[in-house]
Amino acid sequence: MKTLLSLVALLAAKPSFAQCTGPFGAQDLLNSYQTVQFMLSSGDEQSVIDAAVELNVGLPCLTEKVPPAFYAGVYRVLGAAAAFEGDAEKAKKWFLTARELDSGTGFGVDELSFDSPVRSLFESVVSEAGRAPVVMAGHQLSPPENSMVLVDGRQVSEASATTGRYHVVQLAWQDGRVRRSWLIEGNAFPAILVTQGGEAQESGSAAATQGGAPDTESSLEVLTDERGLPVGYDAQDFVRIDRVRPAWKTPALVSGGVALAGSAVLYGLSFQARGQFDAATTESDLYHYQRLTNRLSLASTALFVVGGASTSWGVLLSDAPGVGIQFPW
Repeated sequence: MKTLLSLVALLAAKPSFAQCTGPFGAQDLLNSYQTVQFMLSSGDEQSVIDAAVELNVGLPCLTEKVPPAFYAGVYRVLGAAAAFEGDAEKAKKWFLTARELDSGTGFGVDELSFDSPVRSLFESVVSEAGRAPVVMAGHQLSPPENSMVLVDGRQVSEASATTGRYHVVQLAWQDGRVRRSWLIEGNAFPAILVTQGGEAQESGSAAATQGGAPDTESSLEVLTDERGLPVGYDAQDFVRIDRVRPAWKTPALVSGGVALAGSAVLYGLSFQARGQFDAATTESDLYHYQRLTNRLSLASTALFVVGGASTSWGVLLSDAPGVGIQFPW
């Protein structure tokens, strides 16, 4: 299986833009990153290449926001994998983005030996890091309403990114929930995120995508440019689950609580009536306070039962039809 995945990666001239088979979260990214790191320390070059395939495939499918420093580590090991494949240019693009995201990033002695060609390649591109982002020519950033655009984990206000590097671009809600992710080269932003003359246009660069027609719509749901887009999930697949509170839940809980409180009051009054019974000096008073004590005790018991039943029903009541009781074993 690993050999097949490796072959797919080797045949691709650019970073993997494979269609997503499902969401790829921050924990998935961390697990894949750590696997590549482990393979680096093992010294098995082919294992590094095989392990990096999952990272390549997963980046355009990210469903969560991650910090820039994390991207730096991911890009660094992807550059190492590309170098082991023999693609120095691709490796340099990964290395440059990693270095610019975190100036302290580098290979430890526990990952690569000092005489490793990959380490030498990484150090040779350090002097090229620090280039200023370039705005996408003739385009301005125009994300959908209530959304923001992230480049390598950082929010941007312009369609700008450093050229000659790879970047992860994400469309997210203002609260940080990611709607969609792309893997691009340079500043070739997806057409849905930019406008030109009031309409979304392609940048003319095919560096970040493969095949497909230009997208002239601004809606995610009618997007026709599938080049470089993850199709394993979409905005509709991520639903905020709000609590549905049944209409009778609150009345049941309140009435049950009131009944229980009333039960306690009546029970207390029964003690007072019992005290009057003990202090009675006539036969009529004895009968009167005896009946009063008994009635208060019975009323207290009845209210306790009713209040307990109402409160229990309110607790068990859900938005599903009927009331169900589950017993954990």
